Amino acid sequence: MQNAEIIRNSELTEPQHPSSLVIARSPLGRRSNPDLRFIVHCSLLLGGPRCRGRRPRHPERRAVKLGIKVINSMETHLTILIENATEKTTPTHNQIQSILEKLIKTPQMQRLTDIGMHCGCEYTSYPIYANEKYRYTRLLHSIGVSQIVYRFTHDLKQTIAGLLHDIATPVFSHTIDFMNNDHMEQESTERYTIDIIKNSPQVMKILEENAINIEEVSDYHKYPIADNDTPMLSADRLEYTLGNGYNIHNTSQNLIKGMCADLIVAANEQGTQELCFQTTEIARQFTKMSLRNSYFYVSDADRYSMQNLADLLHRAIESEIILPEDLYTTETKVIAKLKNDQKLNKEWEDFTQITSVSASPAVLCDRYCVNIDAKKRYIDPLVMTENGPERMTRLDKKLSDEIQAFLQKDFNYWIYED
Repeated sequence: MQNAEIIRNSELTEPQHPSSLVIARSPLGRRSNPDLRFIVHCSLLLGGPRCRGRRPRHPERRAVKLGIKVINSMETHLTILIENATEKTTPTHNQIQSILEKLIKTPQMQRLTDIGMHCGCEYTSYPIYANEKYRYTRLLHSIGVSQIVYRFTHDLKQTIAGLLHDIATPVFSHTIDFMNNDHMEQESTERYTIDIIKNSPQVMKILEENAINIEEVSDYHKYPIADNDTPMLSADRLEYTLGNGYNIHNTSQNLIKGMCADLIVAANEQGTQELCFQTTEIARQFTKMSLRNSYFYVSDADRYSMQNLADLLHRAIESEIILPEDLYTTETKVIAKLKNDQKLNKEWEDFTQITSVSASPAVLCDRYCVNIDAKKRYIDPLVMTENGPERMTRLDKKLSDEIQAFLQKDFNYWIYED
């Protein structure tokens, strides 16, 4: 990869005038209480109050309230990534952020305040979720992706595509892929994206006002900075990797800031644009973080819980306690319907009490157990070298071996609740 082209290098500096940040005030015009500001996942989004202590026994009761508070504060899409990406006084910047604000406030996007990133697993009693810093939602993720895309492209259509990419995510996210027998690809939950956009008068009005065709923003896969094929690094993968790193795995804010500041855009081995680290050590730290996240996503606990919840929802649909269209409302509403049925309420309560799982080489006939494979997500990022961009695995054999060990992991065994 000699003489690879560097597309853009965005440098971060300390913001000189915080009061000039776009949408820095709440709708009531009051400055936000600084004690309630905290850095949120990969793009360090500003959001609601930090959760202290153990996660509530019934987190669904606070999901919508927290989500609405985050949205009403209008702070969630102000990020350290975006603050210095361009001059904040330019019409282009102000216009794009204003359009994003309008889209975020639409009912279809606000629904995502009650769709969690952890696919329903956060409702269990697994210890890993006990000390989440905040409820990590599809809306926070979508805003983060849009701001990362904007930082590196300054392109309105690509930025909106990043914002809208999860607009069709159903309740419990990829658990519905498990229910649809699509757990290995996890694409069935994207099937209604264009329909939801098209059937939203609020979203369509905003697009039409800005002369944007729905086809230009309904498929973020066409934009390589927003999304690309595994194991390349995209805005989507960057956001959820650093999001989980901060929220679940206690990665420091300074490390996340350093990773974000180190990124540029370069031409990869295929000649397409891709996010690329400038510093080998930072790329190494990120790769380790992403591999930890990879194991998190395929853990026995995750696979067992997602299949368990998928089966529960399937039974609820078969018994007409919930309807298929209910999956595209909110988690709070679906949980309420489950609780209105005596049998399903007991199953839901049992689900929330799961604390640990174990594995068995053979099926256990006396209890619920699952044998389920996993979609293996991983990232092998580019890092700039004297010879141009190179994959991290070409520079670090130990990391390469660790990734290969992950890819070769065998899930052909049975998982059951302890």
